[in-house]
Amino acid sequence: MNALPSLPSLPSVKASQRSFDLRIPTRRPLLPLKAAMVFLDRSEDDIDRLVDDSHLAGFDLSAPGAKRRWLVVWRQSCVNYKADGDCGENATVEEIIADCLPKRETLRATEVKALFSCNQGHLANLIGAGCLHVAAAGLGGTAAVRGPKSSPLVTRASVAKFLTDRRIV
Repeated sequence: MNALPSLPSLPSVKASQRSFDLRIPTRRPLLPLKAAMVFLDRSEDDIDRLVDDSHLAGFDLSAPGAKRRWLVVWRQSCVNYKADGDCGENATVEEIIADCLPKRETLRATEVKALFSCNQGHLANLIGAGCLHVAAAGLGGTAAVRGPKSSPLVTRASVAKFLTDRRIV
């Protein structure tokens, strides 16, 4: 019998996993559900449960009559939960709104769209349903300006009321 020649041994390969520091942009104080899932390394059901149990501050931004909720989570509650396993002292909705909204009477619709992490159609549905109010530009005018970088102006008060009404407690 002929013996098979021995094969040279292969160098051992050590599997390495690179880690990176995942940071949440501060200009997005409300995280969409998927971003919260990635940041906290939790499933959709886990995030839902954490919001429902008030471990995370969440809001349902769905349009009236929607079959599913449009869940967003306050960024700071995710940061606190990741650090401590809980969001710490529950912030009031007023504190969350102060963190989320600029201190102006009106916001450009594009700002609200970015805040809510939604598309233009969803924002139009919320305005059409009366959840958000477009500010009047003047005598009988609309707050929509035509031209590049134009965007209707939404009242801060209507966004604050919408968030207050949609807080999941």
